[in-house]
Amino acid sequence: MVQMKHLKSAFIVTLSFFTFLSIQTIYDYFKPNQLMARDPEDFSFYDKQLASLKVKTLDNKTVDFSKEKFPIVILNFWATWCAPCLEEFPSLVELRKKYPKEVAIIGINQDLPETVPNIKKIRDRFNVNFDVVYDEKFKISESFKFDTVPISLIYQNGKLLEINRGAKNFMDKEFIQKIDDLLAKK
Repeated sequence: MVQMKHLKSAFIVTLSFFTFLSIQTIYDYFKPNQLMARDPEDFSFYDKQLASLKVKTLDNKTVDFSKEKFPIVILNFWATWCAPCLEEFPSLVELRKKYPKEVAIIGINQDLPETVPNIKKIRDRFNVNFDVVYDEKFKISESFKFDTVPISLIYQNGKLLEINRGAKNFMDKEFIQKIDDLLAKK
C-alpha cells in the first residue's frame, strides 16, 4: 500500500513536469516575440546590429561586418542540445557548398560553457564548412534581442530580408530560387 502511494506521487510529479515542459515549449514556439521585427521598415534595427557585429570564430578568425561585405549573409543562432537546430545543418552545409563565395554563413552557438566541447563534436559530425562562433554569455543573442533557437537572419548587402524562427531547409527549391534571384540583382 505504501509503495502504491509512492508510485502515485512519482507519477503525479512526472506528469506535472512533462505537462509544464510541454506548455513551456508550446508557449516558446508560438508566443509573439515583440522584439522581433515583423515589418521590413522595422528591420533597420537588425541592419545596424549586423553592421556593428565583430566576432571571433572557433577557428580564431575575426569576422568584422563593418569591413567585410558579402552579397548574402546568414546568421544562424543554434545550440547543440536543440534538435531543430541540428536538422538545419545538412542544408546549411549544402548551401555553403553551392555558394562558397556569395553566401557567408555564421553559426552563432548558444550553449552553456560546460557544453562547449560538444560544439566541436557537432561541427565534425555534420562536416560544418561555415564559421561558428561561441556566444559567450549570450552577448550576441541579447544584442539581437533573441531568446530562443533556432533563429536565422538572412541579409542581402547588409539589409535584413528575412527572419526565420524554427528549423529551415536552406536547400528548399523556393529558397534557392530566392538566393539566385538576389544574386542576379547584385
